[in-house]
Amino acid sequence: MRLPMRLLETLTGRDLSADSVAGHLERVGFPVEEIIELLPYDPQVRTAKVTGVFKHTDNGVLLTVETDEERYYAYSHVEVAPEGIVAIGFIKSPIAKDVLAGRNDAAAAVLVEKDLGLEEDRPVVLPPDTPLGVMLSDVIESTVLDVEVTPNRGDLYSVYGLARELSVLWGERFVTPPAPRVEIGSDVHPFRLEIEAEDAVHQYYGFAIDGVGVAESPFWLRWMLHAFGVRPVNNVVDCTNYVMFLTGQPLHAFDAARIRESVVKVRRAKDKERFTAIDHKCYALSSDCLLIADKNHPLAIAGVMGGVDSEVSESTVRLFLESAEFRKQAARGSIEKTGLRSESGKRFAAGIDGAMVRDAALVFIDALAEMNPDLLVSGELAYGAAMDKGSVSLGLAKLDSYAAKRMDPEKTKRNLELIGFEVDLKKDSLKTKVPSHRNDILEDVDLIEEVLRLSGYDDLPSRFGWRAERRGQRHPLSKRIEQIRNFCSGLGLSEVYSLSLIPMQDVPEELQAAITPITNPLSERMSVLRPSLLPGMLAVVSANVRFGNSDLGIYEIGQVFTKGEDSPSEKTHLGILLTGNAAPLQWDQGSRSVDFFDLKGIVEMFFERFGIKGAHFEPAEPGYFEDEACLVKMDDAAVIELGRVSSELLEHFDIAGEVYFCEVDLAVFEAVTSDESNFEGLPRFSPVERDMALLLDANHSAADVVEFVRSHAGPLCTGVDVFDSYVGDPLPPGKRNLGLRLCFMPRDGNLPKEELDRIIAKTGERVAAKFNALVRGRESDGS
Repeated sequence: MRLPMRLLETLTGRDLSADSVAGHLERVGFPVEEIIELLPYDPQVRTAKVTGVFKHTDNGVLLTVETDEERYYAYSHVEVAPEGIVAIGFIKSPIAKDVLAGRNDAAAAVLVEKDLGLEEDRPVVLPPDTPLGVMLSDVIESTVLDVEVTPNRGDLYSVYGLARELSVLWGERFVTPPAPRVEIGSDVHPFRLEIEAEDAVHQYYGFAIDGVGVAESPFWLRWMLHAFGVRPVNNVVDCTNYVMFLTGQPLHAFDAARIRESVVKVRRAKDKERFTAIDHKCYALSSDCLLIADKNHPLAIAGVMGGVDSEVSESTVRLFLESAEFRKQAARGSIEKTGLRSESGKRFAAGIDGAMVRDAALVFIDALAEMNPDLLVSGELAYGAAMDKGSVSLGLAKLDSYAAKRMDPEKTKRNLELIGFEVDLKKDSLKTKVPSHRNDILEDVDLIEEVLRLSGYDDLPSRFGWRAERRGQRHPLSKRIEQIRNFCSGLGLSEVYSLSLIPMQDVPEELQAAITPITNPLSERMSVLRPSLLPGMLAVVSANVRFGNSDLGIYEIGQVFTKGEDSPSEKTHLGILLTGNAAPLQWDQGSRSVDFFDLKGIVEMFFERFGIKGAHFEPAEPGYFEDEACLVKMDDAAVIELGRVSSELLEHFDIAGEVYFCEVDLAVFEAVTSDESNFEGLPRFSPVERDMALLLDANHSAADVVEFVRSHAGPLCTGVDVFDSYVGDPLPPGKRNLGLRLCFMPRDGNLPKEELDRIIAKTGERVAAKFNALVRGRESDGS
């Protein structure tokens, strides 16, 4: 939805900055995708009044114009009506300098609509009350916000709705302007209304309007539609579009002369009934489609698109104006069957403001009357009334529970009242009357979302928590996640958040069998529940790379979903991702890219930090990982898969560098994590290291050998590390040289050399027997 800033300022009576408005809308959940500058800042383009024609030239006309204080000669290559107010550009204006180049007889050029981005080559003619000598950008729309509106908030598809939403920004409730007074010429309507599909219509108003002259719209209206992103058609159609963007209420104007037998019906379409829309395409309809029809022929698909048989044209002198409230399901059924998309259909499908239905028609009539002085409303048809949206109550304790903090009841009441709710605040609850424009407030959780949104998501505690089985207790996983956050942050990793809803095409092929699709997704970008944290984290990497940040170490804690028998299975996972350089560039050392062993080291530190024992690494088959990949198993069950992400998946996300990723099911690790803490005094004796070199079959994994040595080297051995691994000449084929370093920590006194020799010899014999290895050892001092 486009929001013209000058129109917003006029409606609210406030001087507003685009940045502050955009910032507030983003804070309450409606980000501004773009701030569009329709007119660049140009102090050399001013308003002026044409006072006469000085002379005609071979390729135009030289006019006399005046601003508030000065008079000038202005050149125009097209005719300009005398006494009109126009826009002129002086020689320093980028718009006018080419037109004035080489001309010594004019100080300014009259701007045409093409200069401002419209299609027509005609002068920019402004309303008669336009002040003279001011910058053009001060009197017409120059800045527009393109606001992303969620489909459940149909009330925000209008300037009125967005102004109401912004009331919290300046702390004063926005009141929609009262409807203009319109005289109805007769109580007897020249048309008869028949509502056959009563289940699909809440309200219907029909106005017979005479004295219509269909013509091109004035510049101010065409420019306003340009700001809304809509192409102008004629004054009647343009007025309906303008009122729709202003109020949120779609209107439709029929050529009254083409409504047969003066009957207007609202009925369901017949199966396979044919209808030709104003796009001149023929559609086959079904009973899912709601129609506006005359005695025998369809005139429009209700709320979606009109037909060529009743389209307004230059010969139209009489209108039948429709303003209605159709049920959301009726509009959605017509859209789904025909595939037709329109601005009006979008609003009806999301739900409109029932209190605005008649008022919007009066705004249209008033606007059209300014262009047609002889306009006469000869009759009004009315059916139905605005629905009462009911009341919703909310316990303050439940609100605080969802917010994970105490919410100020008075501020909550004030914020809800600013956006149109009536609030009755009691000691431990509040009761709200839902305003007519809100079709999405049905229960207390909807109200909680409103309160939290308006108070600011940034003010909510940023933590991941679960409720314990008993009140007052803390869920163990909630505590564990804070510990994991501290661990990851301590390693220099940055936490990221991504959406649980992702596009289908972002899911790796190996995981697509487990996905859960969304029945009615908000968009294609939110069509499935994520089965893994990987797609969202790759999207984060892709966005960072586009902005020049390619060195990343990130983690995410979030929910993943896999297909279940009755409902999706939901689990909490930890994802860790590394890409780019392992460390910042330094003058005294070269750069090094992250590799598989950086990630493997983090996983090993994770095990050590949380007391996880019995985990071992095994090679993994390539999937969405390639080449370097392994599984971490516990009790023969794979609990972690880590490795280098496949180049095919990285290409999908437009990532050029290598990416390493692992994912952990936190519920599995919570079951094996130990909360016991063992404390030991500082050692009084120096540690001793001994190296052991093994020649063994290459198919033995280093992890198995290390684990065996650690378990058989005795209680004094505090660590076993691999310092060398070699395959190739001059070793025999199929053999591998593995170098191990054993660390011993004496407890009661320095260990004699003889005792260490005995331990190494005994351990070596067991290794030789277990792995059919040749063993030799040396002391750490090289002797």
